Amino acid sequence: GLLTGLALGAAVVSRYHAAVVVPFFILVLYFEKRRVDALVCLITTGVFAVLIVAYNLWAFGNISGGYTNKVTFGIEYLPFNLKYYIPALLVLWPLQLFAPLVDKSRLRWYVRVTCLPVFGLLTFYFFHETGESTTQTLVLGQRLLLTILPIWIVSYAYSLDTWFVPRVEKYLPRLIRRLAVAGFCLALLGGTVMMFRAHQYHLTNLKNTATEIEQVVPAGSVLVSNRNLTKLFGTPATGITQYEWLVYQFLDVPLDHSARLAAEHKDWYLAILPRRPGDELPNTLNDYIVRYHMVKLPTKNPALLLYRAPARP
Repeated sequence: GLLTGLALGAAVVSRYHAAVVVPFFILVLYFEKRRVDALVCLITTGVFAVLIVAYNLWAFGNISGGYTNKVTFGIEYLPFNLKYYIPALLVLWPLQLFAPLVDKSRLRWYVRVTCLPVFGLLTFYFFHETGESTTQTLVLGQRLLLTILPIWIVSYAYSLDTWFVPRVEKYLPRLIRRLAVAGFCLALLGGTVMMFRAHQYHLTNLKNTATEIEQVVPAGSVLVSNRNLTKLFGTPATGITQYEWLVYQFLDVPLDHSARLAAEHKDWYLAILPRRPGDELPNTLNDYIVRYHMVKLPTKNPALLLYRAPARP
């Protein structure tokens, strides 16, 4: 119970949406007659919950750690997510979607109460990652499922081994089966190499962009920016330049910072790194440029939009 509580607590610290697993996991422990373990797990995860709430109140002034006070869950996002997640979980690993339901292992209920609540919760979330192509989106879109994908894939492998393999063995010679497995492993290896190369290119580009901003924008400046950039400077680490960040937009709706900017009496900056065309909200950007007489600064990264607003007298 203690180890389970520590593991679940660490998962929630890593990703807050993992908290939805906790009550279901405790219920499985309880119905498996492990009631002392269930109680200890409940107490341990409760301590984590108190610490997380206390930290968010101290750091952000609210219990969730949110920064926009916008609702990010809703039934209106269900069609958008199901349209992606159902095909993705049927294609990348063929028929993976059904693995928790057909899993007959002794851990099947732990698999189900781990994977299904998180998956169900995320179908009501406002966001899933998208790439520049359908193939990229197929991979990147599952990023928020990383808390459960390892368990889901192990369950999938077990289900294949116990349900699919015995049926295939009747019809395919042993050599053909081994060649098929070897070919599939090589394909997975090749795909992994391609993904790591693309990811490293992306990380290098972000690192260079952050360095470019630090070279131009003085420390302590007010910086209006999209979340694509604020996250680069939000990781606790030594040597990161500190700025006062104002979030440019949320769900394609610009956030109003006019009162804060009117009180600023030194140069401030606007920096946007669009994830895709249109993310900079052209009309909003033009309004900033005209209203605050902003000057565009040259950048090495052609995608980076960097402007300076001169200090008001």
